[in-house]
Amino acid sequence: MSRGKSLGKSKRSTRIIAFDAIMAALGVLLMLFLRFPLLPVAAPWLIYDLGDLAAILAGLIAGPVHAIIVLLIICIVQMATPNASGFWGFVMHFVASGVMVIVPALVWQRKKNRSSLILGLVGGAIALIIIMIPLNIIITPIFTGASVEAVLEMIMPIIVPFNLIKGLLNTVFSYLIFAALLKAGDGKLKSWRV
Repeated sequence: MSRGKSLGKSKRSTRIIAFDAIMAALGVLLMLFLRFPLLPVAAPWLIYDLGDLAAILAGLIAGPVHAIIVLLIICIVQMATPNASGFWGFVMHFVASGVMVIVPALVWQRKKNRSSLILGLVGGAIALIIIMIPLNIIITPIFTGASVEAVLEMIMPIIVPFNLIKGLLNTVFSYLIFAALLKAGDGKLKSWRV
């Protein structure tokens, strides 16, 4: 391999690492400082944070692998915060947010137009809502000690509405930010390729 090709590959690797690190740091900051309960009366323990936005945007800009890397870093850091729910909270966050970040990245990667962006983001939100039903039924009793019956009683009045609102907020915020990025780049992100 020539020295020029080796240098080019090294610069690309550095850009990839820097991109993922910046997006993960942004996600951690959003997760730590922009958080609030979506259902403060019915379920004040269910907190929405904006950390997933960074992972969704990383996936749209650079692809699904980057979305997962950024999300994984955010989830690991969250485990070290006072707001952590331990190992099972990590699993639930990573799986639930994982579908929310992967679906739009895969759809956008296939066809880059406005319809695909909307379809991917809405599809990610729907996948989040669906995956959280069995995850809560299986995992919540393990780490909270609640009975399966108690969790089942919370599915429709609490868990589904929480994830519906969370998915909707992530969809709207991600769409607005990514559309603004596309507009700034004249509809192309080729110059941003990591």
